[in-house]
Amino acid sequence: MFGYNLKDIREQFVNLSGRLDLVVDTTDYEDNGANFYIRAGQKVLDTLLDTPQSSEEREFPVSSGDYTFSIKEIRAIEKIWVKNNDGEWQVEKKDMEWIRYMYGYGQQMTDVDTGRPLYYAIYRRQDSHPLEFKHFITFMPPADNNYTIVIQGMYYSDYLEKDTDTNFWTIEHPHTLIQSAMYIMERMYRNTEGANDHLNSIRQDLVGIDYDVATQNAAGRTQMKNSW
Repeated sequence: MFGYNLKDIREQFVNLSGRLDLVVDTTDYEDNGANFYIRAGQKVLDTLLDTPQSSEEREFPVSSGDYTFSIKEIRAIEKIWVKNNDGEWQVEKKDMEWIRYMYGYGQQMTDVDTGRPLYYAIYRRQDSHPLEFKHFITFMPPADNNYTIVIQGMYYSDYLEKDTDTNFWTIEHPHTLIQSAMYIMERMYRNTEGANDHLNSIRQDLVGIDYDVATQNAAGRTQMKNSW
C-alpha cells in the first residue's frame, strides 16, 4: 500500500467511506470534493506529528520590482533572510500597518522606491476554496535586483494539488492519511463517536510513526558524528 499519489488516495478514500459523490465518477475518480477532506486530514496529521520535513529552510526567488509572494504550506515562520551574490542579511519583522505607514498608506506598492529588502510582514488571504488560506509575505522596499528570500520555519507536508502529487504521508503512511480524511469528514458532520474512533486509530498509528522518525533522526546524527 506504499507509494500512493493524490488520485490513489482519493480513490481509496471515497471507496472506504462510501462517499462516491465526492468524485465525478468511479472510472476516472476526478475530484468532486474529496480533495478538501484529504488536504484537511493531512494538515491534522502535520500538526499532530512533526515529520522530517516539518522544520526546514525554503528558498523563494524574487525579481526586481517584486514586493510580495505567497506561501501555502507554511505553519509558522521563525526567521527570514535575503541573499544574493554580495552576501546575505536578516530582514526585520513588522506588521502591515507599519509597512503601509512607512511606505505610503493607500499608495500603490509599485510606486515605492526600490532597494534591498529590509523589512517583512505576514498576512493571510482566502484561497479559491472558502476554507483554505494562503500566507503572503510582503517585503519592503521592493526589490531593486534579483534576490533569494530564505524562510526558516515549520512547514506542512507538500501540498497535494495534481493527481500525480505525492508527499510524506501518501508515500510512507497512506492508510493514516485516508483515515485522517475520514476523521475530518465525520467531524464536519458532527458524528462525534465516528470522529473519535478515527482519531484514536490515527493516534495509535502516530505512536509508531513518531518512534520511526525519532530513530531515523538519531541514526542520522550518529552517522554524522562518526564521520568526523
